[in-house]
Amino acid sequence: MRISINNFKSIGSLANYEMKPLTILSGTNSSGKSSFIQLLLLLKQTLEDDSAERKLDLGGKWFPVRNYLDILKGKTNINKLKVEFVFNKSEVGQYDEFYEINFYNAAFDDYDLHIEIEFDEYEREIIVSSFSVKIISNNKAHHIKFENNGTSFNIETNVAVFSEKLFKEDYTIRKINYSSFIPSNYEIEFKNGNVSLEVPRFGGVKAVLKSFFKNLNYIGPLRQSPKDDYASNGKNNSVGIEGENLAEALYELSNKSISYFRVEEIGDEVTFIKSDNLFINAVKYWVCERFKLCTDIYLRKDAETYVIYIISLSGIESTI
Repeated sequence: MRISINNFKSIGSLANYEMKPLTILSGTNSSGKSSFIQLLLLLKQTLEDDSAERKLDLGGKWFPVRNYLDILKGKTNINKLKVEFVFNKSEVGQYDEFYEINFYNAAFDDYDLHIEIEFDEYEREIIVSSFSVKIISNNKAHHIKFENNGTSFNIETNVAVFSEKLFKEDYTIRKINYSSFIPSNYEIEFKNGNVSLEVPRFGGVKAVLKSFFKNLNYIGPLRQSPKDDYASNGKNNSVGIEGENLAEALYELSNKSISYFRVEEIGDEVTFIKSDNLFINAVKYWVCERFKLCTDIYLRKDAETYVIYIISLSGIESTI
């Protein structure tokens, strides 16, 4: 997946930055490392909020913000916040149950899915001034674009895949409704005066975005100190910003089959080899085999608490 960012905090322009299974951000102070992470967290909490009213959730738990201007380059709304995601066919092919993904999987041997979002402010309200989806293959682009300047709306497309009515008929868009920053439906008036509420056919596009951010988790620089036991809180899909859910997540996910990466070193070269195993075995690989912090690590659940145990390098069992 590649991402482009314009006008977010210290990032003026970042084009086609590729995110891989292991991505390391490095740079001088104020070069945009923290801003890059904060943008992802802002979009994540916005999608989790899934509000029809808030196009950006500035009050979420992952990255709370005082006001919209604080996240813009130069703190001026002359600079428009724009984000683009590019996924290749191999990254979206699994969403074949959705009409548009199924169509393009069958139509093209290879393609890129481009999703571009531009934000603006109108009468102190954050709006999505532009949301566009492009399927690009062999230098040909199929697209649908939703536009909103605060007082009027427009939708244009050059294919019938996303909507046959938008492609074939004369119309005026009276309103576009959103779920977070993704268009959910639109009110359309046809030349004959009929008005209807229509839903665009890009459920797969929404699923791709939501899946990416659902799988994105964050541990901040300030973390809880290790404890003898950890209380259950029912949030085992994430370790939490401060690692507060670590024990529960480890226990509940221990026997889940996952794919992870093992390190292979040949001379001065380091490569990452994809491996399929249980989640707990992946943890043991990194904690015990690679970092050699202990010889074994395992968990027990006692009533509503979780305990992490380790076997030290000298063979002593203790809690973490």
